[in-house]
Amino acid sequence: MYYTGISATGVLTINYATSLDGITWVKSYSNPRLSYLSGSQSPAFLPDSMFLYFSYFNGTDWQVALASYP
Repeated sequence: MYYTGISATGVLTINYATSLDGITWVKSYSNPRLSYLSGSQSPAFLPDSMFLYFSYFNGTDWQVALASYP
């Protein structure tokens, strides 16, 4: 699962967690996955791909962005 979070210093992040049963979740040790963004974020992962589309508010406008790996 990809989810949004906020650090203790107020930086908004996109993070990752896994679950075998959908009840108990384990956060990834490589979190945050993205942390340079400002505004609010909402991740949407495309299955079977290496792309993460997300939206964020830059203080004036809503933006749609793409993160890819590698």
